[in-house]
Order: sequence, then C-alpha cells, then structure tokens
Amino acid sequence: MGCTASTERQGEWQDTAFQSLGELRGALRWSGLRSTNLIIGIDFTRSNTWNGKLSLGGRSLHFIDPAGSILNPYQIVINIIGRTLHSRKSKKPIHVFGFGDSRTADQCVFTFLPDGSPCRGVEHVLKRYKEITPELVLGGPTNFAPIIYHAICQVKASEKCQILVIIADGQVTSKKETSQAIVEASRYALCMLSPRSCHFFLFFCSFSHLIFRTACENATAIIVVGVGDGPWEEMEQYKFTLPKRNFENFHFVNFNHVMCENPEQPALGLAIAALAHIPDQLAAIRRLGLLNENDE
Repeated sequence: MGCTASTERQGEWQDTAFQSLGELRGALRWSGLRSTNLIIGIDFTRSNTWNGKLSLGGRSLHFIDPAGSILNPYQIVINIIGRTLHSRKSKKPIHVFGFGDSRTADQCVFTFLPDGSPCRGVEHVLKRYKEITPELVLGGPTNFAPIIYHAICQVKASEKCQILVIIADGQVTSKKETSQAIVEASRYALCMLSPRSCHFFLFFCSFSHLIFRTACENATAIIVVGVGDGPWEEMEQYKFTLPKRNFENFHFVNFNHVMCENPEQPALGLAIAALAHIPDQLAAIRRLGLLNENDE
C-alpha cells in the first residue's frame, strides 16, 4: 500500500506502548466505554473502482478475494475496529449501512439485512459485506449526511452513546461547493432534515455541518476512515471548518498512512489512531449530561 503524509494528530495514546488489541480494549473499558454501540457506514461510490490504483495494485477497493486470503481495506477496517470495540465471539448488535451505490446515491442509505435489523457481531458484518458487495452497482456522489442522520436516530432510540465509523474512499465535495452550499442552505434551516429531500445534494456540505452539530447534541462520536489513494488534505482539515460544537465529535484517520507507519503492528496502530480520542469524547459527553450514567 502507498504511504502518504498526514498532519492529523492521532490523540493522547499515539505513543502509548499497548502490546495488543486486548490491552487497548481494556484501556477503553477502563475509561468508561462499556455500553457504547457501534454503527458502521460503508461507501459504495463508483470512485472505489479506481482509488486503489496505487495502494491496491489497481484493484477495486471493494475487491472480494474468492479464496478469502486477501482482505480489502473495508474488510480490514471492519475487522480491526469491530474486534477492538467488541470481543471476537460477541454477538452484540452492530448497525451497518451502505451508501453511494447506484440505488441510494447521495439521498439515503441501505441496511445490510433486508428487514433492517442489525448484524450480530463482527463476523456477521463481514459475512454480509462479502455476500452483498458483488451484487451492488457502485454509484455516487459521496454524501455522509444520511448515515449520520441514521446514527442520530439510533441515539434517540437507545439513549446510549454511539460510535459511528464511516469508511470511505474520497472527499465529500469541493471547498467552493461547500461555501455555496452554506449560503444556500441557510435559507432552508431545519426543513432539510429529511435525507430524501430533492435538494439534498445541492446543499449537502452545510447540511453535513448541521448534522455534525446535531450529532454532538445526541452523544454521537464520528470517525471517518479514509481508504484508497486519496487525496486526503481536505478531510484532514475538515473538522477545523465545522461550526462550533458542544464537543469535538469528528475525527479523520488516513488508513494507508497509519498502516505504513506501523509495519510491525498495523492493526494495533489503526485501532489506536481511530479510537484514541474516544475517552476525551466520552468525558465531554458525560460533562454535558448527554449520557445516562446508569447505562454505562
């Protein structure tokens, strides 16, 4: 995989000498991460077919190895983060949504199970991913807002903290479009909350700002893991362009960079990079009274 530079600070645990994912899992539990639920969003936009030109030998980032001996970046991220937050044999529900395919495009999301129920454990997530991915027609454009909206619904339904992991291969939009969208969306206020609105794509960027703000009012931590060749400069700076929020609820991780920087323990390196900010976010959520302490 190609290595790219990153200016993103990877949190307080960057230099902590964890020896295994088990040690990291224990540290997360010690910080209070016990009843937090995991939600996964997976990018099925068309750019996945060419964004692995450098890092994946020209194969699609969603390439499924028939023999199962090679995992693609999406499978790797699901496996590592899922098994850090959940034990290997856990059957705890994990809500998984796909977005960006030809059917949902940038308007909504689809569930991994036909009846909308969550997957049961990481193995179930990986099994369903392997089953449905070959059947999908990739589409676009890239839009994070619908999956974030669904995560907020999960928070309201469960009254528990949610960790939303979005795995994606590209930027959400250009800076120019973002500025235009902010101006336009300010005329529509909250009437844009339906992810199926016909104006959704035109106003996505400022709506995503609104969603990030709403998410931090509902105990949602958002982690975006960027897979593929990038470029990632805009995503690495994205959190600095967001409106003032109750707490820092958005974090970006450059998958290729982290894996290359940790050649001896790439899985541990990725888990730390993705989850190092969670204890601080959890503390902020408690301080704001967004988490029911009885549910920890």
